[in-house]
Amino acid sequence: MEQHESDVEFAKNENYVNVEDLKEISHTPRKKTFRHLFGDPIPLGLAAFAGPTLVLNLILTGALPSEISNMIIGPAFFYGGLGQAIASIWCLITGNSYGAINFATYSSLWLSLASLDELQAEDILKFGSDEGKVNGIFLVQYAVMTFILMVGAMSINLVFVVTKLALFLSICLLSAENFRGDSTVPAGVFGCIAGILAWYSCSAFVINNSFQCSVLPIFPLGREWMQKLTQYLPWSSQQWPPPL
Repeated sequence: MEQHESDVEFAKNENYVNVEDLKEISHTPRKKTFRHLFGDPIPLGLAAFAGPTLVLNLILTGALPSEISNMIIGPAFFYGGLGQAIASIWCLITGNSYGAINFATYSSLWLSLASLDELQAEDILKFGSDEGKVNGIFLVQYAVMTFILMVGAMSINLVFVVTKLALFLSICLLSAENFRGDSTVPAGVFGCIAGILAWYSCSAFVINNSFQCSVLPIFPLGREWMQKLTQYLPWSSQQWPPPL
């Protein structure tokens, strides 16, 4: 509608169209984008991330008994894994590269964790005394990717940034605890914070979109602050995106 209003104002200022022409401009239907056709995949991806993440980290903190840890395998495969994989492909269709990378990353995390757990339970994979080191090394790559996604989230909203920060600390602590054999409680606490904030973001997207107003704030950030900051970098004059 904004584009049509600007067209009408331009036509009025130029004084070369009549009233009927203005009506035609105003009532021309807008061309639908991919997002209008397919909807927004972000709430699905956030919910698929939040559910298994919160349950697993409640187990790590001891709030839930470790005996029920096998219960997480199903949600890990079909919610955290498959759900986020669908959200990732959906993001590619709607042109959201950040969302696609984000959900593909954590989809692979959940599918990998569930697969490793099942393969070890069936004695197909045997790490022996090196199991802690293997798990620690496995988590390092996701800590690196989470940090990159946290920086990228600084152009989206504050809730995303805090979610990624809590997740980054959780993965780093869990990786260190696997190497040293320490308690998993600190990692679980930060993981619970990440899961709760992801549920909050999902709720904000669904509720705010339903009522078309900001019922639950997510504190948008924008790109302007980073663009101003990069003016002081020696390579700031380079064209972005670079020419192919």
